[in-house]
Amino acid sequence: MTPTLGGGFIATWEISPSLPLGLSLSNGIISGTPAVNLSQTTYTIWANNTGGSAYTTINITINEPIATFNYSASTVVLTREISINDLIPKLGGGYVETWGISPPLPSGLSFSNGVISGTPTVNMTQTTYTIYANNSGGNTSLEIQIKILEVAPEIILSTTEYSLVNEVLISRITPVSVGGPIEYYTVSPSLPLGLSFDSV
Repeated sequence: MTPTLGGGFIATWEISPSLPLGLSLSNGIISGTPAVNLSQTTYTIWANNTGGSAYTTINITINEPIATFNYSASTVVLTREISINDLIPKLGGGYVETWGISPPLPSGLSFSNGVISGTPTVNMTQTTYTIYANNSGGNTSLEIQIKILEVAPEIILSTTEYSLVNEVLISRITPVSVGGPIEYYTVSPSLPLGLSFDSV
């Protein structure tokens, strides 16, 4: 940051208050790499010689570098009632002051400091979520796709082998469901003549 000079030769320079860490004033030039954040601050700079002093003011603001982040996957498939492995962002750039997500996560999942965690309690078709990382330097966002599947169905029969007698009525063979809700049943190949299958 170099001043435009006029008038007589400048013998000495002064600045008040002191510049933040990483910046310096030399021969009226402010230079360096700021090492701290700074809210807008007014600095007065004096140019002095035997004829007197002249001064000007300058406002300096130092923002946090914009944050960067990503997740290990951009599409995540979860299962209802199954606890998820936390989705933790890999961070870069500046410090993240606040996080945001839109739309709100489904029931059972939570979002805190960029981490998605919990146990989903509902099914959900693939949905796009936008995640925001904000600081004084601005905001960064990315999209992540989340889908929540139903728990896989699982059925148990008392036995897997049945010996039947031709022309003799059988007792109903009914499976026990121990997995997720079952929408309908199918059987393959077709049952032999005389036996029926209820798919509901």
